[in-house]
Amino acid sequence: PEPGRQFHRPRFPRQFWHQRHPEIGRDPRFPATHRQSQPVLVVEKFSARVLANYTGTYINSFDRVNPWRSLWVEKRTMTNVGVAYQLRPGVTLTCDVANVFNKPQVVYRGIPDRMQRTAFNGTTITLGVSGRM
Repeated sequence: PEPGRQFHRPRFPRQFWHQRHPEIGRDPRFPATHRQSQPVLVVEKFSARVLANYTGTYINSFDRVNPWRSLWVEKRTMTNVGVAYQLRPGVTLTCDVANVFNKPQVVYRGIPDRMQRTAFNGTTITLGVSGRM
């Protein structure tokens, strides 16, 4: 999601289709797609969620004079999972795992065979405690 927007509404699966780069999305040669789905399961004090985030191939830097130097980002699907347990009405314990399958971010110039870089960001586990007064 774009900065400043929050798409969290628990208990309901949902999907969003929006253009990641509106100036590029208007041209059918540069389809910038982004899909997100997050089903949430809530049972008494326990909740679990899975976030699947798909980003299609998009152009990051376009060179009109030398199109083979255009910088493209390869499509990828990232999966995040999380669980939460409500210890008391004001205290919640959480555990989130980001990029469960360790999907890399691949960037190439012009054609997929001319790879510029591959970034493996790794899997991140976050433990948390939140409270209300």
